Amino acid sequence: MRLVLENRQSEKPGGYPEINGLCRAYPALSSAIFQAYIDLAYNQDIKTVPGDLHGHPALIPSSLDGSSGVASTGGGHAQARRIYVPTRTLDVWKMGELAELVNEAQDFNEVVLAIVDDDSTIVYYSLRPGLVPPGP
Repeated sequence: MRLVLENRQSEKPGGYPEINGLCRAYPALSSAIFQAYIDLAYNQDIKTVPGDLHGHPALIPSSLDGSSGVASTGGGHAQARRIYVPTRTLDVWKMGELAELVNEAQDFNEVVLAIVDDDSTIVYYSLRPGLVPPGP
C-alpha cells in the first residue's frame, strides 16, 4: 500500500494572500510566519493582519469590526491587546532587543513571541513592560 500526500495549498498561487507580502519581506522567517499564522487562525481562532514591529514581522489580531489589536475569538470574547512576533528557535535575542520590541509596541499591552521550531512546534512567550508577578 502506498500513501500519497497531497499539498493542495501549493496548487493555488498565493495560497495565503493575507501573509504573502510579509513572507516576501522576511524570507528567512517565512516558515515561522506561516506556522504562527496557521496556529493563530485555525487552532486558536484568532484572525490577524500582517504588520511590522521595529524591523520584525508581526501578526496583529483584528476584531470582527476590522480594528486591530484586540483579538476576537470564536466565542466573541475580546482578548488583551497583543501583537505576535514570529521567530525561530535558532534566532538569538538580546535583552536590549526584547526591550525595544516592548517599547515600540506602546499601543499594545503585550508582545508575544511566537517561537517556532523546525518540527513546527510553537511556544508563545509573553513580554510586558515592568515587573509582572507570577500567576498562581
